[in-house]
Amino acid sequence: IFLQEMAALRKRFQGAPLRFLVVGAREVPFLKELRTLARELSLEDAVVFVPEQPGAERFFAVSDVVVIASREESAPLVSLEAFAHGVPLVSTRVFGLAD
Repeated sequence: IFLQEMAALRKRFQGAPLRFLVVGAREVPFLKELRTLARELSLEDAVVFVPEQPGAERFFAVSDVVVIASREESAPLVSLEAFAHGVPLVSTRVFGLAD
């Protein structure tokens, strides 16, 4: 859903320099599907898949918004980190985040 919405944003705001970072991307089966979907939606120039790594909090400094598009999360630390860095958060209705 995230990539589909990003494609809709790019279409709506044509010419705007929209870039999307997927931080913490692990080489798991669905990542290949995400890369394929990004290509199909013509987002390959706008989406960067950043591997899971220490020090990922530095990406908050270059982010206008943080999106948590998970279907399941037990305690999403990234939401607390986003708030601590003053970055707005958009999330699915997973445990605790709707509050």
